[in-house]
Amino acid sequence: MPKIKLSDIVIDPTIQVREISTNTVSEYRQALRAGAKFPPLVIEKGTNRAVCGFHRYYTFKGVLEPTATVDCIFETYKTEADLIKRAASDNSKHGRPLSTWDKKRVVMRLGDHGVDKDEIATVLSIPVKKVEEWAGMTVVVVGGTGKKQMRRSEPVKHGLEHMAGKEIPENQYEEHADRDRGVPAKNLAASLTRWVNNGWIDTDDDKTMANIQALYDALGGLLSEKKRKSV
Repeated sequence: MPKIKLSDIVIDPTIQVREISTNTVSEYRQALRAGAKFPPLVIEKGTNRAVCGFHRYYTFKGVLEPTATVDCIFETYKTEADLIKRAASDNSKHGRPLSTWDKKRVVMRLGDHGVDKDEIATVLSIPVKKVEEWAGMTVVVVGGTGKKQMRRSEPVKHGLEHMAGKEIPENQYEEHADRDRGVPAKNLAASLTRWVNNGWIDTDDDKTMANIQALYDALGGLLSEKKRKSV
């Protein structure tokens, strides 16, 4: 079995098809310390980019020394699309299933590389209609300034479908991708209202109360603007 040094592995976010679950990594690390064996990582030959096994990589990184070697399989790909298809296909067949968010990103990336909707549907084992739906449910992410300004289409998580077609600053989109969990505002509001009514808010926690105050201020501005527009 070929091996590769952890420090030689390259993580390329443009080909990483899934979000990293900190809970999964934590569970894997406990298993690794207990002596568990993991399948080899799939690495692109020549570039050392990780293709399959990102959770395993972060597991190893948190337990082993950078100079440690791990089992791997070296593969070559004709195109970037082939590489992404390999990663998506691998994750859809075993381990923690791809989330809807992961699949949306795969649809966008394969579409950008010219892969037709029927093939994308086959790779992800989803209906073609779902590929078409997700491909049309994107926002325009705007970043940079002047001649270096860039614009790209990106998917949104559940709850922000109404933003489709609108522009979002890059920093806001990155926060959405990293921190939002795909829960609509109506559900978040209902949950927080229930917590307040039930007396479940820890009013002795300064950080909690600071966030509650920030929410109160933001809602005041939102409702005032809504009222102004309705007049």
